[in-house]
Amino acid sequence: MGGETGKHYAWHIKALSELFEELKVTPKCFVTNHDTALKAALTALYPKVVQHCCIWHINQNVLTAAHKAYNLKKAHGNEAKIKELDEGRNDFMARWHDLVSCPTQKMFWDAYKAIENDYADQPTLLQYLNNHQMPHFEQWAECFCRYMPDYGI
Repeated sequence: MGGETGKHYAWHIKALSELFEELKVTPKCFVTNHDTALKAALTALYPKVVQHCCIWHINQNVLTAAHKAYNLKKAHGNEAKIKELDEGRNDFMARWHDLVSCPTQKMFWDAYKAIENDYADQPTLLQYLNNHQMPHFEQWAECFCRYMPDYGI
């Protein structure tokens, strides 16, 4: 692609829609990396088609935030502190993966409240989740989006 702007996406999505018309297929779901320009271009041409976020991309973004929160540079070579921070990050990510795959909405909200309580000592990480991931949880949480065919993506 020549770029990742709404104009570029619109052209490619229009070309894709022509292919869909030729094949006589209608998309039921789009899975994206949550790029706002891409999502807007998809919505403009396919306003009724559900959009989900690629869980791999979501998990990578959360992992990046967890790396910042559990900054190993804070340990200054202290092996015990490095191990503690590494375990903290790994525990958090395990809890995050459990949240993503909760089978019911009640389990999802209970798990999220538990994360908020258990990681209250990581306000930057919780702020990241609340500002960047939770506003569109219905596009990546298993219990909310499993009804649409996204092939586990």
